[in-house]
Amino acid sequence: MNIHPTSHTPPRPPPEIPVTPHPSPDIEPAQRPEPEIPQVPEEPGVPSWPSEPDITPDPGLPETPQPTETSCSAERYAIAA
Repeated sequence: MNIHPTSHTPPRPPPEIPVTPHPSPDIEPAQRPEPEIPQVPEEPGVPSWPSEPDITPDPGLPETPQPTETSCSAERYAIAA
């Protein structure tokens, strides 16, 4: 018969679990930093997303400077020759 009371004791811990959800709100504030992560990339977006910026400048910059570089390199080659 004492076993029954013991069994009732374990069920009491589960009620404590609902108490944990209360602390969950604290966790939510901690999760708020997660939404901030998107804002953080804005500042370090250049270093954070170097692939995108690099891809755009790579195809664009090389094309524009290439003509100039070609002229410069051609002159340099002529000097070297």
